[in-house]
Amino acid sequence: MAKEIELEGLHLGEDGYVCLVTEPGLHIHFQQEDESLLSICELGRLATDEGRMEMLETLLAANALWEGTKGATLSLEPTSDKVLLARKRTINELEETGLKGP
Repeated sequence: MAKEIELEGLHLGEDGYVCLVTEPGLHIHFQQEDESLLSICELGRLATDEGRMEMLETLLAANALWEGTKGATLSLEPTSDKVLLARKRTINELEETGLKGP
């Protein structure tokens, strides 16, 4: 999979974890759990002003029945107000479809 996204030197650590940090500071975490891989992307912080309610409504609508997230889950990390996008896929699924998925 690392070759697929042109990161051939990317490997999970002994604990099954690795974090990618992109140029604009986006963090993407990968954690292997048994026969699956959990990926979590920090999308940014939730607004603290009057736009907060609108942003929450947008996130909840995207999360409804996983339609807007293509099977992933949006959540709010309560201590930091970070919006997270998470998806757990089996290793078999990843071997068939890669990180791009269906």
